Amino acid sequence: MTAKKTAKKTARSCARRRSAERAVTRTDLLQAKFLAEITHHANIATAAEEAGIARSTHYLWLKDPEYRRRFLESRETAYDKLEREAWQRAVAGSDRLLMFLLTAYRPKFRPDAPPPVAAGDDLSEIPDDRLELEAQEEVKKLGLNSLNDLWEGRS
Repeated sequence: MTAKKTAKKTARSCARRRSAERAVTRTDLLQAKFLAEITHHANIATAAEEAGIARSTHYLWLKDPEYRRRFLESRETAYDKLEREAWQRAVAGSDRLLMFLLTAYRPKFRPDAPPPVAAGDDLSEIPDDRLELEAQEEVKKLGLNSLNDLWEGRS
């Protein structure tokens, strides 16, 4: 190969490398802008619009594990901001927000929560045969012959 051909090949290679470096740098900048917007807005469509990218670009970036990790961190930061604001409003007097926060943090406040178990009522520590014997005694007090009668609704 002549020196002229080698120089052209090297120049093309350098140009491709510089072009690739620019693309990575531009992508990094766009990702950083998008992640900053997610932290601020907590909404993918809004963050994409503010960052000047298509929503689908974000979903393509999610294939990159490092970007995905940074996105999840940014989203958590946004959720933390929302939670902090809800907390401040609840403490300032919003009973509705207070109930939402209680149901989030304390399952016993949820409408579908089971009734509270009294101290010492941990059934996992009682042997099955003893539980069955006590249940059979209670069934007899109800005037039934067996647990099956109770389960099948017989009276």
